[in-house]
Amino acid sequence: MGGCYVSAAAQDVSGPAGITDDWESYLQRMESEHVWGGEPELVVSVNIIKRPITVYRPVRGVVEPVITYGQELGRTPVSLLWGGAHYELLLPPRPALGS
Repeated sequence: MGGCYVSAAAQDVSGPAGITDDWESYLQRMESEHVWGGEPELVVSVNIIKRPITVYRPVRGVVEPVITYGQELGRTPVSLLWGGAHYELLLPPRPALGS
């Protein structure tokens, strides 16, 4: 199901990163259960949401940026934490109540 969105958005992306086989085979594989997206889906997501995505990773107790996709868009990026198996959305800290 998600392949339809990825396929349509990918037309704006030349040579999606991280794909080692042909694009159609990749999309078919991604439609299977228990197959997860990665870098190609992040690149396509930038084109869909028209906003950069920055990926961070934990290193010795500190969160470090790894890469920003779509930096040229000049907007505040969506921040994701890569834990090795999944991406988690990072939200900015909210001010404490009453401050």
